[in-house]
Amino acid sequence: MRTSAAIFTLTATLAAVLQPMAAQAADGEEKFQLRDMIVDSDGTTHSRLDRTFRGLRVLGGDVVVHKSRTGTSKGSSLTLRAKPKAETARISAKEAAGKALFGGF
Repeated sequence: MRTSAAIFTLTATLAAVLQPMAAQAADGEEKFQLRDMIVDSDGTTHSRLDRTFRGLRVLGGDVVVHKSRTGTSKGSSLTLRAKPKAETARISAKEAAGKALFGGF
């Protein structure tokens, strides 16, 4: 595949992958960012996206979207399907730092 064609295919694939996820996370708390993409010899793409919630990385929240050479969805792989919950801190930042640094748990 020529470089210019590869860049166009990558851009088109990213738009197709990110658009549904952006709609799902329309409240602005969740974001998905492309980490990498693998293209198989038959043209199938596997796009890995990292997930953040309120600016923090969601551990185990990455998503892999699989698309055929023609752009048809072949499914997705994800661990966390539910939206992360926002919790309120029960101790101050200073107290947390003290416990973390000096083993106060």
